[in-house]
Amino acid sequence: MIILDYILIGVILIFAIWGFKQGFLQVVGSMVGLVVAVVLAGKYYLLLGSFLGGNNLSNFFAFLLIFSLILKIMSLLFWGFGKVFEIIAIIPFLKTFERLLGSVLGIVQGILVLSVVIYFLSKYPLNDWLISQMADSLITPLLLMISYIFLPLLPEALKALKSIL
Repeated sequence: MIILDYILIGVILIFAIWGFKQGFLQVVGSMVGLVVAVVLAGKYYLLLGSFLGGNNLSNFFAFLLIFSLILKIMSLLFWGFGKVFEIIAIIPFLKTFERLLGSVLGIVQGILVLSVVIYFLSKYPLNDWLISQMADSLITPLLLMISYIFLPLLPEALKALKSIL
């Protein structure tokens, strides 16, 4: 395993811990937000990217910015639903079960988020080190396979780009 693999595993573990702390309902909201964020970022990143300079780096950051903002907005909406759930969470073990499910879904969400980021980075390489790390990674090919779930949601222009892998 290489440095990139350890970074990716670390990010997935952070998502698992976050899922445990947030609980099932908020993680579900974030996953819904993930799909909405992929659709909207895929639709509008070129518009923002051209405003920021129009090169690979600006397109990548435009996608990342739109994606992150939409994901946060959706997360806040479901946070409100989670606060309502806390009122009924006085039933014994319900809160623990909700947190364990949140952890599992956090792992799934971390994998899905990373798969979208890795897919985008494979289309818009930022530097030679990253290209080398992605080519030698054990985890990157798995994340790219998972990213094909989201391919129908991305614009044709992004799908048509030649991949570096």
